This record gives sequence, structure tokens and C-alpha cells, in this order.
Amino acid sequence: MKKTSTHTKIINTIAEVFDKLSEEYKKRSEYGFIYIIFSGVVNLLWLINFVEWFKFIFYQLCKFIMKDISRKAAYNWAIDIFVVVKFVFLILFMLMPDNAIILKIVIYLLIMNVFTYFYHHVWRKPSDSCSHWQTRRFANLMLAIVFNILCYTYLLGNGLARYILWENGTPASLYSVLQYSISNTFLLSSSLSVVNAFGLYLQTSQQIVSFIFLVIILSQSIPKPAKED
Repeated sequence: MKKTSTHTKIINTIAEVFDKLSEEYKKRSEYGFIYIIFSGVVNLLWLINFVEWFKFIFYQLCKFIMKDISRKAAYNWAIDIFVVVKFVFLILFMLMPDNAIILKIVIYLLIMNVFTYFYHHVWRKPSDSCSHWQTRRFANLMLAIVFNILCYTYLLGNGLARYILWENGTPASLYSVLQYSISNTFLLSSSLSVVNAFGLYLQTSQQIVSFIFLVIILSQSIPKPAKED
């Protein structure tokens, strides 16, 4: 009886999952196949986004300590911890010798840095619109931009430095590369300039990411006056 009951539960669970997927497909299919494909890519990126798993695990751990803790509070604390940790690791990576594994980690963090902000503030707009949440969104945007600058500083000055040719020779220090990364982010002039194709591709990719942050997302993230809770 127990085996039959367990088997039935598994079948019912699988059926429920397929029903939900089918229902979700029907909802999305009304908007065309391009939207379905794009939505599938977004959902896939969400699944491989480490911070989402960290939020879930952190919330489960918090419930053992504080049973009445809210999901929102746990998630926000998890995000803050993750942000601090990834900044610390990135700075350490910048001071370490070139390493293929570190390079892959930085590229992953760079992609997910952009995706996370896009997903939670553009793809899925939060229902919370109080002044505290608006300010938090703006602060997170600033941190995301800074992290983006540091990631490209690592790529230009360390991780991918051997593939880049500079007009006046290799920069004297990582600080010079940081200045270049800041200038490239905000489309400012710089004393440094890349001259080979790969360097230009990398420079263009940073400008595209900057466009996403500074134009598309920034317009939705500036705090607006609201009543205090």
C-alpha cells in the first residue's frame, strides 16, 4: 500500500508540473514564439544563477534560527551577503596571477551581474514600491555598475590582458586600467586606447552593458518620492 501510495504521489506531482508548464505555455503563446524563446532563455539563466540558490538556502537556514523570519528579509540579507562576498573575491582575483578558472568565474559573475538586475527590475518588476525599496534598488544599481567596472578592469588588466594590444604599450599599473574601464563605462576620453580587434570587441561589450545599466535600467531605478511605511 505504501509503495502504491508513494508511486501515486510521484505521478500526481509530475502531472501537476506538466499541467503548470502547459498552462504557462498557453499564457506565453499568446505573445508569439519569439517571446516564448526569449522567456525560455531567461528562465534558463535564472536556474543557473548562483545567487538565486544562495537566497533559497539562506532562507531555509534562517528558518531554523528564526521561525518567524520573512522570506523578503532573508532574501535581502542573502543578496547583501552575496554582493559583499563577490566584491571581496573579485578584488582578490585582481591581485592574483592570471588563472583560467578565475577568468571563467569572473565572466560568469559579470554575466549574472547584468542578468540579475535585469531579471528582478525589468523582467519581473517588484510589487513593493515603498521609498525604502526604491532606494535599495537604486543602491543595488550603483553597486552593479561598480562591479561591472571592476570585472572589466580584471579582464583588461589581468584575465585577458595577453590578448589585448594597447596603443602606447601595456599600461603601467592596474590602476591605469581601472581608469580606462571607468572612462569606457561612461564613454569618456582616456589616455589609454586598445588597437587590436579583440580589445575593441571587449571595449564594445562593456559599452553595451553600460548602455543597459545607464539608459534602460537607470530610468526605472531612480528613487521617487513616496510615503514612508
